Amino acid sequence: MNKKVYILITLLVPFLWANFAFAQTASISFNPKTVYQGEPLMIQVNGVPSVKRITFAGIPVRIFKYKNKPTGLVGLELNKAVGDYVVTAELNDGTIISNTVKVNYIKRREASYTIPEKLGGTTAQGQIDLVSTLAEENGAFKKIKTGTKIWWISDFESPLKDPKIADEFGYTRKLGAMVMAHKGVDYSAPEGTKVFSINDGIVRLVGDYRNYGKTVIVDHGLGVLSFYLHLSEPKVKVGQFVYKGDLLALSGETGYADSPHLHFSMRIYGVSVDPVKFLELFK
Repeated sequence: MNKKVYILITLLVPFLWANFAFAQTASISFNPKTVYQGEPLMIQVNGVPSVKRITFAGIPVRIFKYKNKPTGLVGLELNKAVGDYVVTAELNDGTIISNTVKVNYIKRREASYTIPEKLGGTTAQGQIDLVSTLAEENGAFKKIKTGTKIWWISDFESPLKDPKIADEFGYTRKLGAMVMAHKGVDYSAPEGTKVFSINDGIVRLVGDYRNYGKTVIVDHGLGVLSFYLHLSEPKVKVGQFVYKGDLLALSGETGYADSPHLHFSMRIYGVSVDPVKFLELFK
């Protein structure tokens, strides 16, 4: 055998064997293992340092490193069709591995709700005004840009020092002829309670809205946005980089609120997910 060929084979065999070994041990795991409509899903590829691509139901998922594993986040809509979804990962050698995750149905409670008198009360006109202005405000939120890389370097934490849930995520609100989903969690918070950033990121919006009241939105990168609503006094400016635990605002009851509290929401690429479940992903 030609000496050069022998040397080349000698060098390539360990490399090829290493790739083969990676392909044999690589696997896809999910957090949480049992996932429901309206929840976030963390996808991780185990046994390899990096991958070319991750997809959920054929749709590419942005990849970042978490606990030294290639990781992706998916937001499942509240009305996501239940059933099995295929997740694939393309390894660096071109090998495709897959796993299946089941999205389960979650039963949501219903509750009657009223429109505060300061917003016109629960009248026909009040409902019309609510629908039209909510559409405008949500339209503005959809335009918020997000970074192409993650800004955070550590786990997420609660926006309040002593979080106490007053209203959970996802339940159905009935307002006369209207039906709306509560796409966040309400924390009990007396007027002026300090509200902190749940992680590093860039402040993308500081505004005052008819329904959402005084609002701060932080971009944590890769489509992950945190929302802080009904505030009394924002303490940050648009474009400001904030770190986990930095003071963002003081709580209040501005906008569509009939008592002081913090409405806290999370979105993954525009999909609202249960923020409590999102924080639990990083514990």
